[in-house]
Amino acid sequence: MVAAVTKGHLAKRKKWAWIIGIIIFIVGIPSALSFGVLEDIEIFGQTIFDSANYLVSSIMLPIGALLIALFIHFKIPREILSREFTTGLSNGKKLFVVWLFIIKYVAPIAILLAFLHVAGVFSIFNL
Repeated sequence: MVAAVTKGHLAKRKKWAWIIGIIIFIVGIPSALSFGVLEDIEIFGQTIFDSANYLVSSIMLPIGALLIALFIHFKIPREILSREFTTGLSNGKKLFVVWLFIIKYVAPIAILLAFLHVAGVFSIFNL
């Protein structure tokens, strides 16, 4: 996060590291307090910690994984992927073809299906 914010400005890195660290600390306080002082506060029937956990593990991680798979497919040239993948492997070309197929087709569909399952879309079909 700090590297993205300070891209090209190394002098600002220390300042932004502190700012982002403080923001992360402040945002994490309610989750930590949900085991004590804030244990009676609920969001959608869950404690603050459980709500934050659901948001991150069930929504943000699958969306991030899907975006990474799509980014690899649409933005990174195949030659670069092949070179990086096959470096140091004796049978890298064969594995690369399988990996590329999985990244392009299988992973996005699997991630999307898992996300829709967690979101409860399939519950209307009694699956």
